[in-house]
Order: sequence, then C-alpha cells, then structure tokens
Amino acid sequence: MPTRTVIPRPVRMETRDGQFTLQAAASLEAAPKQRAVADGLAAVLRRATGYPLPVQVRRAGSGGPNTISFLTESALPDEAYRLSVQSDRVVIRAAGPAGAFY
Repeated sequence: MPTRTVIPRPVRMETRDGQFTLQAAASLEAAPKQRAVADGLAAVLRRATGYPLPVQVRRAGSGGPNTISFLTESALPDEAYRLSVQSDRVVIRAAGPAGAFY
C-alpha cells in the first residue's frame, strides 16, 4: 500500500484500499460551526477544478454520495479532527473550526 501523507501528522492513522475522486457534481455540507471552513475549502477547490461545489448547512451528515461533510463532534479537543475517506464521500469531524481546518 502506498504511503499516505497527512499534514498535520495524525496521532493515529488507519489506511485502507480505495480513494475519493472529486467530481463536478460534488458538494460540501457543513454543521453551522464548520461553515466558514467548508466555504474556504470549496473556494480553493473551485479555483483548482472549475467545479461549482455548493456548500449547504446541515446539522447531521445527511449528504449523499460525492459529498465532503464537515460535522461537529464536541467530545474532541479544539484542534483535533477525525477524517474518514471512502470512495463516495469524505467526512471531517471536529469540535470547532480549528480542528476542521487542519
């Protein structure tokens, strides 16, 4: 399996086969506390891809396939995050914007 590089380096990482491929129909969803970070990522990805990448505010991870989700997990420390990448979606869980940004 190829080496994965994640910055900042996670405390723990479990790698699996597969990858998420960003497509033109992709969208982002964000919990209200994570909206600014989702907007920032969408802006960077729009410039790089030309894809529309709309951002929707939702309280729970209800996005369908081809979604990047920013969800709140209050039990995490301020700058911690949990990143889950599947072939059809990416989920970023954080207590607040600092963790989501990383």
